[in-house]
Amino acid sequence: MSDLCGSMLLVYGSYGYTGRLVVEECERRGAEVVVAGRNPAEIEEQEERWGFEGRVFPLDAAEGGIEGADAVLNCAGPFSKTHGALVEACLGEGADYLDITGEVGVFESLACRDGEAREADVTLVPGVGFDVVPSDCLAAYLADGTEEPSYLALALRSLTSVSPGTARTVVESLGEKGVVRRDGDLREVPPAWKTRHADFGDGRGKVEVTTMPLGDAVTAYRSTGIDNIECYVDLPRPARLLARTSRYAAPLLRANATQSLLKSVADAVARGPDEEERV
Repeated sequence: MSDLCGSMLLVYGSYGYTGRLVVEECERRGAEVVVAGRNPAEIEEQEERWGFEGRVFPLDAAEGGIEGADAVLNCAGPFSKTHGALVEACLGEGADYLDITGEVGVFESLACRDGEAREADVTLVPGVGFDVVPSDCLAAYLADGTEEPSYLALALRSLTSVSPGTARTVVESLGEKGVVRRDGDLREVPPAWKTRHADFGDGRGKVEVTTMPLGDAVTAYRSTGIDNIECYVDLPRPARLLARTSRYAAPLLRANATQSLLKSVADAVARGPDEEERV
């Protein structure tokens, strides 16, 4: 982040859980930041607190909103809803695009826009947060030490609570198909399609983990060249049951009224990792 000194970084969704942490770190490192989003009150509060320039604009006015920025960091999820307009704006303005997504569709979408990005001399880098960076490094390390690897099973366990943005993304994914990679292609599978056991070395022994559509199905394929990839998550039992039930209750879970209710619950309950959890 020290390389950003002298450049303008626009943080969209700067007042969300992760956006606030990014802005605080930028201020600590002396980076030039523009705080941005759709909520005028939140942006005004950040302007007063940090002394940074603030911009309020909706996604359909993103090109004018990011004017003058050298790079845009999108912290506003769900990224399936926000990345498209900001990427278009970045391609038009010649600004680099980054986000903190973990969503399969966003990774695949941006990978398909490589030619456009090269032509515009713009870098598109999704997933610069936790979701795939450590797991991708591990996958690449294992692949480098394995002769002709052909299958990767990646199991993750979260050690912290989830942020409101992550919780809302999970709500949006209820009832959607899972995703694995087979013979180099992404394939849809039922939600919570498979289970297996994994030992995370935390004294619990082998625990049941469940397939989830993680971004690693896209990123690990490109970093390792492995054609067959399955991603698993250590879910609490109620979450496993909900994921399996979603196979049969998809229309109800995808209904606008249900989504609004569940997102309201997510906003009220999810607070994100506290300072002690982040250490």
